[in-house]
Amino acid sequence: MLSSLNSTSQKILKLLCIAPQTQVQLAEKLNLSRSRVNQCIRLIRERGLICATCSNNQPLKLKAQKFYVLVIRLTLWESALYLYDCADIKNSVAIQQVERRQASAEQISAIECAISKLLQRQQLDIASVGALLMSTQGAVEQERGIILRSKLFPMTDFAAGEGLKKATGLPARIINVSYAEMLGLLRYTRERNLLAIMAGSGCVGVSIVIDGEIILGAGGLFPECVHLPYNGNLEGSLGEYTEHSVDALMFIIRSLAPLYNLKKIYLSGLTFEEHPELFKDVRSWLLGHDIAELRDVDIDFFPESGSVFRMNEVYLAAELAISHYTFSLPPADLGAFIRRAK
Repeated sequence: MLSSLNSTSQKILKLLCIAPQTQVQLAEKLNLSRSRVNQCIRLIRERGLICATCSNNQPLKLKAQKFYVLVIRLTLWESALYLYDCADIKNSVAIQQVERRQASAEQISAIECAISKLLQRQQLDIASVGALLMSTQGAVEQERGIILRSKLFPMTDFAAGEGLKKATGLPARIINVSYAEMLGLLRYTRERNLLAIMAGSGCVGVSIVIDGEIILGAGGLFPECVHLPYNGNLEGSLGEYTEHSVDALMFIIRSLAPLYNLKKIYLSGLTFEEHPELFKDVRSWLLGHDIAELRDVDIDFFPESGSVFRMNEVYLAAELAISHYTFSLPPADLGAFIRRAK
């Protein structure tokens, strides 16, 4: 029974990271009885993670300064470490710059140094942090935490996840920065099957969604479209606007949309924001195409919001931390606890 209580308590914490919830709302969302939710709330409250409430109708919320996570953003445009209090995943508590290094061990050491400086400045210790997430660019095996290749690092097969775990003692996860953006897109749209093309700042990424799930490669590899055999180099042609951008975009759509029978395409990123003519040119090309499957494709612009995908990164870090929480009671107290919660 405690195993079930532990799992449900973790689910409740994840929901509370998104927004305050009443016990009635939690019971509805988790399809559980109010008594079971109340049992789990008692477990969470004993850990001091939520604020006390007087009735079932009052929203429960996470207690501030009890539950922190770290998010590292290493991209072509940013190299920084952020501390978040999971009681407010929209706003960072503190920021520390991270130095770039050419060797994997040196990069891990630079991140470890940044973490030490940030926590010392905030008068916190590493035990107050639940998890660490690194958001970066390149081909990332997200399940194993390995950066196979990236413009940011000269090395290949960079085992960043394992290196960060060993250096910090924290649960660590590595994701492609566009994966967080995709999570935002899935909350934005009701489409269950789609192709998303993200371009800007010299980078290009593609994501395929089937039945509401982001398609990942082996080891949780987040697929980027740089592997598609485009003669003009996709990142060079579409990562920044060039005379080949329209052709490169058409190539991606022509290669993938009919293959997966996708009728919805979303474009996002600076390349499309700064050059809306790309959107118009490709829409006209689709409407006049001699392949019927492409004529039926609908294309839209997904306005990229930095705050939204940053919040998704923090939520992923919080999920990781919560998955390592254990809510349990000593065996001798179990019977009394169950009787008290009824």
